[in-house]
Amino acid sequence: MGLFDKLFKRKRTEKEPKQPKSYSNDIVSKAIFDINSIITRSPFLSRKEYLDILESYSELSKELKTMKESGMLSEYCDKKSINPTDVEKLLAFYVDDSIRNAHNDVFTTKEINDNKDYFAHILEAFDPNVRLDNDQLKVVVREEDNTLVVAGAGAGKTTTVAAKVKYLVDKRNVSPDEILVISFTNKAVDELKERINKKLKIACDISTFHSVGSSIIYKNEERKTIKEEQFLFSSIRDYLRAKILVDKTMTNKILLFFASYLDLPPRFDMPLDEFFAYVSKKDFITMRSELQDRAKTIAEIRDEKNKTICDETVASYQEMQIANFLYINGIDYVYEDPYKFQIKGSHKIYTPDFHLIQGNKDAYLEHFGMVSDKGTNDSRSQAEIDRYIKAIKDKVALHKEHGTTLLKTFGAYSDGRDIISHLEEELIKNGFELHKKPEEEIFQTILTSESNKYINRMVFFIKDFISAYKTNGYGPGYFKTLRSKTKNERDKVFLDICEGAYNNYQNDLRINNAIDFSDMINDSVQIIREMQENHESLKYKYIIVDEYQDISHQRYNLTKELSKICDAKIVAVGDDWQSIYAFSGSDITLFTEFKKNVKNDRLGCEQLYINNTYRNAQELINIAGRFILKNNTQYVKQLKSPKNLEDPVIIYSYCDDKKKIKDQDLKNATYQKANALQIILDRLVSENPEILNREKGKETILLIGRYNFDAERLSVGRDKTPDYDNMTEEERDAYNLFDYSETEKRLICKKYPTLRLAFMTAHSSKGLTYDNVIIINGMNDLWGFPSKKEDDPIMDLVIKRDNSVEYAEERRLFYVALTRTSNRVFILAPETKPSEFVSELILDKGYKNVVVKGVFNETLKKDHVYYCPDCGFPLKRIKGNNIGIPLYVCTNEHELCGFMTNDIKGGRLRVLKCSCLDGYLIVKKKTEENSFFLGCTNYKSDGTGCNETMSIQQFNQLYPAGEIKKRSLEEVNNRTGLKYKGEEKEVINTSKAIERAKILKEEEKVAAEKAKIKQAEGNTALIYGVCKYCEKYSGYIRLFDSDEKKAFIKNGKSWHWFWIDCKKMVFCYHFAHKDELKTILLNGDNLTHIYEVIDDLIANYYKATRKSLKKDIEEPSEPEEKKSEKLKKQIIIDSSVSSFIGKRIEDTELFQELKEWRMAKAKELNVFAFVVLTDNAMAQVVINMPKTMDDLMKLHGFGKNNCAQYGEQILEIVKKYIMRSERFISLLE
Repeated sequence: MGLFDKLFKRKRTEKEPKQPKSYSNDIVSKAIFDINSIITRSPFLSRKEYLDILESYSELSKELKTMKESGMLSEYCDKKSINPTDVEKLLAFYVDDSIRNAHNDVFTTKEINDNKDYFAHILEAFDPNVRLDNDQLKVVVREEDNTLVVAGAGAGKTTTVAAKVKYLVDKRNVSPDEILVISFTNKAVDELKERINKKLKIACDISTFHSVGSSIIYKNEERKTIKEEQFLFSSIRDYLRAKILVDKTMTNKILLFFASYLDLPPRFDMPLDEFFAYVSKKDFITMRSELQDRAKTIAEIRDEKNKTICDETVASYQEMQIANFLYINGIDYVYEDPYKFQIKGSHKIYTPDFHLIQGNKDAYLEHFGMVSDKGTNDSRSQAEIDRYIKAIKDKVALHKEHGTTLLKTFGAYSDGRDIISHLEEELIKNGFELHKKPEEEIFQTILTSESNKYINRMVFFIKDFISAYKTNGYGPGYFKTLRSKTKNERDKVFLDICEGAYNNYQNDLRINNAIDFSDMINDSVQIIREMQENHESLKYKYIIVDEYQDISHQRYNLTKELSKICDAKIVAVGDDWQSIYAFSGSDITLFTEFKKNVKNDRLGCEQLYINNTYRNAQELINIAGRFILKNNTQYVKQLKSPKNLEDPVIIYSYCDDKKKIKDQDLKNATYQKANALQIILDRLVSENPEILNREKGKETILLIGRYNFDAERLSVGRDKTPDYDNMTEEERDAYNLFDYSETEKRLICKKYPTLRLAFMTAHSSKGLTYDNVIIINGMNDLWGFPSKKEDDPIMDLVIKRDNSVEYAEERRLFYVALTRTSNRVFILAPETKPSEFVSELILDKGYKNVVVKGVFNETLKKDHVYYCPDCGFPLKRIKGNNIGIPLYVCTNEHELCGFMTNDIKGGRLRVLKCSCLDGYLIVKKKTEENSFFLGCTNYKSDGTGCNETMSIQQFNQLYPAGEIKKRSLEEVNNRTGLKYKGEEKEVINTSKAIERAKILKEEEKVAAEKAKIKQAEGNTALIYGVCKYCEKYSGYIRLFDSDEKKAFIKNGKSWHWFWIDCKKMVFCYHFAHKDELKTILLNGDNLTHIYEVIDDLIANYYKATRKSLKKDIEEPSEPEEKKSEKLKKQIIIDSSVSSFIGKRIEDTELFQELKEWRMAKAKELNVFAFVVLTDNAMAQVVINMPKTMDDLMKLHGFGKNNCAQYGEQILEIVKKYIMRSERFISLLE
């Protein structure tokens, strides 16, 4: 029988009716005797098995318990002639688990001791030298209902799983077909099959989660095609294109999201087809290169997404080359066209890579990229290669059987020629003719596909979201739940788009009678639930899950439902310190909160540890353990090793200082890094010259990068070296210490060409061991280690982020890299920009046995992590931003802080938007003084730019220090979650810090409400400009003169309130009398709603103190120019304002426009500004927005003269402002 065939030999179970029991007087004594006898004779008792034993006497125990609780037990015992002591003993079985635990502990010790000889040889079939330690033996013999095995790196997890299976079969008489072992990758499954199925000769089922799901579906439904990610991509792309053409509502949503997520200029007045054509032409107007260069450029722009010239997504880079060759040479093809016949024994519909059609010629082309034409691949296990070659033979036989022509290409050829040369020969040999298309036609095809590159960027984003959505096991109705979880309008726009794309994709799958990889698991879960409803069961008694730290909710659901329908025990084996796949759906809390997740009154749960490791030296274990436990939400393990090694971690620096390189006439930074790597190799070769003669697949040195391109970047090329094209070969060789083989994906050292160097990313290296490891990416950079490349925040709706500490998952990934070695790990880091992790290893004196070779910049001090001067949270350095300069940004929640600066020496000074609208106020240093101020990025020394500045004093007046400056150091620690130990600052728990900050924010809100209620002296209306972002209403806030919601106006000054959300614009007016409040509402909002909005804004965002504002108002009048400058500096857009739908909207306020017009007119007439128009007159225009000359003349401060002189100009400014606002609102609606 095939895999899982036996699983579906179902049986129906019906509950037998309980027979009434008759009790004798000595029933209690008998019950105690019976229970004790059963327990004594039993092996390990799980909680469920224990409760099953007690079930026979459950009615009696309930009756006795009731008597005891009611105080009638003594009378009851006398009446029944029962010994009260026996009653207590019986009840103890039900309420105290210590009896069971004691029995199990005794059994465990006895079982291990009685079977010493058996355990000494249990795994000799695949390794006679393996000896299980006591921790591993406990895992083997104990059998709780749910067991979590927490093991360290190199602790022998796979070995333990194999021993567990053999013990169950040999000693517990469990049939192999009652055991299911599940792992996450084919490679891990192959390793388990090699050990258990082949060498131990135990025919239990070993499979991936997807194979389990596929088998369940195959046995219950008709055969379906399995679609991969390119089908999802095509479905989304076609859906978006169709919606752009026919659905105006969806078109507007898509355009809004383009303007936010993709950072495009919002050309709202342009039709969509013209918009994309405009973007495309703008990008390609200067691109007139040769076809080959153009194709290469396209490949680079497409970010290695394997996109063909015809805009198809194919499975690999080599398949892309093949597709492009076929198109260019006039051979029509269909990619992965389903074959009309099926491979025998396969569950999948067979889809050859290419179906070739030319005239009456019809053939299929399969690209076997995993092996060479000789059937070899050094980077794959023999089991994988054997399985792959068998698949090749099956396909060849299928085509031969049905008389169809099959052309073959391979990933590499022994004659050294490339794939395309062999493809061309195959085509000609089989009668195909090559007719090259005109270059103009090819270029136009490229241009057409690239015109949609902005749609494609969005398609990839939606694809990732839908994949994560389905990986969580969410169905179509869950989009509604996600909308309820977010108040962000951008998120809601995206969810609307995504829901439509999701429904369209699911419909495409149904039409094609297909499923995807997520459906394999999700559908199988649903099938199992339906089986349970029909009282059906399956045969498994034990389900063992390897690498459980990578579990996702989808896979967890499958495991749980299998356990239920089989009534099986679960053994989950893993290491939370190596949980590194959150991006693909794993949730570390399913591991760290295992007991909570599987909690059940009838099921027991225990946690076992394997603390002995045999890979790393103890000194390295101590370093890696201290490093990983900076995250205190993870399990604490006391890992031990019999090995010792002095200085297991060695950090090498290399020069990356451009000035130093230039001044000392050194070779570039890439060369310096390559040279440092060569120095390490010199050392390793001198220690063990034998490594130079290793065969393929026997590499002893592993280079680990954060990304795949890290190795390639060590090979110096023309893009990295000045005057590369003008160099001689000798000069180039002097720069190129390493070559990168694109075919073999490995680095070749020119000094030691026979030295085989393995290269992998940290993710790919998991589970492997090499003699020595070199981490080649130790830089502080967006693409460094830790990586600072972040997903869009929308992905947080479907991906579980671990925010327990900064870079939590990256820290675990670095731990994986550190522990791949059986000897030493070397780290390459730039001397001016070592990564946070490298800096930690250097600076933290708790890391013993870490050696530094070379020098690091003297600025690398204990306070190299900078902290926000306003809230105390760490600052994160970012490069990519609207301003175009590196910034330090506060890592606290944006609503709680929002601080960012370009120079930390500026203290509290933060980057602001300048009133010139086109620039930013950034921190600058006075040339003659050691002090700082804010100055505009548009400043020019010739006076033609913006000369806006702001002193520290002015900044502090507008942005007074928060409560954090008034609290004691202890309270600061409590708020931020930081502990100060001398000069050293250590983040203890960021998540707790955020919670504390939220609580503090609520306290501040209450205080603000109390202050609001207290009326200002004299009920003076305050005129003050503050701009904040309100997340609740998702838009810009302009708040003028808002002391309280019912301000009393005594001095004749009035105030204007203006706000935007995604649906409406509201204007509120206050006049001189208390009860005279008029509102103009565009969408019929009631007065209560307006007051609620005002309350929320005042309570949460109005930070200016009453004292400073009152001082501003009561000061004697100043010359108009000074007043104007002060007002200009007051109305400043705060840098913490988030952008509407993700992009800054730089519209100006009417008051600001009038002020600028007034200043220009005053310069033109050579008069003071107030002579043209007074502040009060401008305020009247802003409040009333006159539309006619009559409206203008009714306003205070306007007469015939100034109306005649300036009226038309003022009305034109107001008219344009209103039109712009109405256009904006109309678009949003």
